[in-house]
Amino acid sequence: MRILYSLSHATDTLASERAGHLLRASALLAELSRQGHEVLRIEAAGTQGSAAAVGAYRGVVRRLLPRAAALKLRDAGRLVMARRSGRRLIAAARAFRPDVILETHTSFGLAGQMAAAATGAPLVLDDVAPPWEEAEQYGAGLVELAGAIYRRVIGEASLLVAVAEPIRRHLMQCGVSEQRIIDIENGIDPALFHAAVDGRARRAELGLGGGDVAIVYVGSFQPFHRVPLLLESFARLRDERLFLILVGEGRTQAECRAMVAALGIGDRVAFVGRVPYHDVPAFIAAADIAVQPAALDYGDSMKLREFMAVGRPVIAPRVPAIARHVDHERTGILFEADDPAALAAAIARLAADPPRRSRLGETAACLAANHSWAHRAATLAGHMERVCAGSANAAGA
Repeated sequence: MRILYSLSHATDTLASERAGHLLRASALLAELSRQGHEVLRIEAAGTQGSAAAVGAYRGVVRRLLPRAAALKLRDAGRLVMARRSGRRLIAAARAFRPDVILETHTSFGLAGQMAAAATGAPLVLDDVAPPWEEAEQYGAGLVELAGAIYRRVIGEASLLVAVAEPIRRHLMQCGVSEQRIIDIENGIDPALFHAAVDGRARRAELGLGGGDVAIVYVGSFQPFHRVPLLLESFARLRDERLFLILVGEGRTQAECRAMVAALGIGDRVAFVGRVPYHDVPAFIAAADIAVQPAALDYGDSMKLREFMAVGRPVIAPRVPAIARHVDHERTGILFEADDPAALAAAIARLAADPPRRSRLGETAACLAANHSWAHRAATLAGHMERVCAGSANAAGA
């Protein structure tokens, strides 16, 4: 199968590995290629003028204009860039003649829809996000226009991929037929994330001894990840054996650093920063416990499965998005969401019970190993082949 892949966001690149949707796309594309499919990747970030437009917004517009006006200009610029990247994708599609166009869904993402309409190739939207996601995280400018584009794109796609049941329900509420929606959750790379990963070198670098109990968080420092909640909980624990490892970067990182200083826990907290993705497993393995402080209702956490695959017991909030994957007292510990005292108590109990940590981690690793990207890619390919066959039959009729 010939697959034309589109990443339509003006600043995202697969090589950056800076967000979950990019890691997901890279993993799926790599597996599709390994399984014998021909994949051509087109990224909007390489479109002429994209870098200059983004630089102008971040360097001038965002600093000089009121937030509401800046967001409107941002969205107007994104529409211009979306159409420009769409024309570029159309040219690629006409030259490559794909069986299917696969696009990672993003707000204002028009390229895949434009190319599908121009060439007749079926469009498959992967990792479809709800329209309010970006507004909640980064602010909204042209809300009505963004909504109209969202409805247009999901309405014309041949197949839409949901990573979680709430996304499926939302799409159906928007009028998408159940036959056009498939569920493909996030996965892991078992060659990277497995129970035999050695974290001893990272422990030594962090100055951790055999008696220390390390807790790790890996992920972006976005408001919805609630890293400050983890810090507040950790500060309640006066056990000097406990050490917190924070891997990642993002919008709340400066706030978190200030919070650590104010709480007086700087000697027990390490900000590792962003690390290459292939280094993430060793930092997880360096810890005794992994924590996910919060989760989006409609998300499907990659880090959760990665923690589990390395054999580390997970502490996470008792919400549907987590409870789908973490079996309380069997593969991890669930605490009442948004409750720092409950999170602190869960950490304290698990830190004091090494046999329990081992039991939970071993069970988690066995279950997580079944969720490979190879299986996810094969499932996606099967559905895309079905869509291609249906498109060919319709064209023949």
